[in-house]
Amino acid sequence: MLIKRILFVVMLALLAACQTNPEKPSTTDGVSSDLSVRIASSDPQPGHFAVVDANGRALYVTPEPVMNSKDFKRVDAAVDQLGEPVVILELSEAAVDRLAEVSEHYKGKKLAIMLGNKVLTAPVLKSRMSVSRLMISGLGSAQEVDALVQKMRGRSENDSEQDAEPAVAE
Repeated sequence: MLIKRILFVVMLALLAACQTNPEKPSTTDGVSSDLSVRIASSDPQPGHFAVVDANGRALYVTPEPVMNSKDFKRVDAAVDQLGEPVVILELSEAAVDRLAEVSEHYKGKKLAIMLGNKVLTAPVLKSRMSVSRLMISGLGSAQEVDALVQKMRGRSENDSEQDAEPAVAE
């Protein structure tokens, strides 16, 4: 029981640390229909299709996503504790539950977060995940992350929305 309480407090602290800038306009108005999360493997699997990950390696992903654009409440640019630009994906309540189930069932597999056929990241599922926010790092400069966030929101880089300074995700 004590371990559960400690884990709960740690999870709350981590989520609280991933605050977005309150001056930023809300992004609940849309997430690109190209945003998806799929189960992936480094080895060919029947029925899976091949894509290339960010490191140029082949990855084989499920044809059906385990999450799609409707599962994300927000997409924001932020900076992590080291000052590096990151993308924060806020999940719907249903997606939080689905992520917990998927991460439990597919331990050892990869979870590919994709925009179209581009793999943004594909971490290995090592344990059950019950979080409401996902953070993607290593995506380039702040300008590249901002442009990616606009695409993830379903907007072009030339759209008129002006964002405030990136938030800090600690």
